[in-house]
Amino acid sequence: MSSSMIEIFGPEDFKEIPWKNGKGTTLELAISEGDTVQSFDWRISIAQVEEDGPFSDFTGYQRTLVVLEGNGIILEHAIGHSQKLSGDLPFADFDGSWQTHGKLIDGPITDFNIVTKSHRYQARLHTYKTPSKVDILQERFCFAYSHRTTLTLRQGIGEDEYSLPAGHLLKIEDPSAGEWSLSGECFILIYLSGL
Repeated sequence: MSSSMIEIFGPEDFKEIPWKNGKGTTLELAISEGDTVQSFDWRISIAQVEEDGPFSDFTGYQRTLVVLEGNGIILEHAIGHSQKLSGDLPFADFDGSWQTHGKLIDGPITDFNIVTKSHRYQARLHTYKTPSKVDILQERFCFAYSHRTTLTLRQGIGEDEYSLPAGHLLKIEDPSAGEWSLSGECFILIYLSGL
């Protein structure tokens, strides 16, 4: 019998939240239990970026950003380097305390964001652009976001099976190694490990 907790979040569960810098809004897909946007252990969201501008200050947090739609963005960090995100599901990790300016590459983008409290959780992110079958690793939390197609989550052989429609977020709490597999294409997989 599985001890893992499975949750699937859809558009009816998502919340629209103003950006900390007041320059726009973000669609919050999930947040650590009992927490708010002012203070949390982890948070997953999607945002539309319509113009160049500064990123919100998230001192004390680590950030990972994935470009879902659009031609891309250049993250210009005041510490002296930049990260160019273009192509299919490109992503970058950076410190939330950095003064970061986003410069769009030929038009608006939609981005997917994971923000984690630096001393509590570490995020590891993988993107799958072509049809793939992935065995879920054992970590505190595993999340999968289906961007364009329905994914299939299976437990073992001939056991439970779940469908994850496009635009939905899967959360697995405390998966056992080799217990679950995920099949599909064009999706994001995130592991959160406690520190």
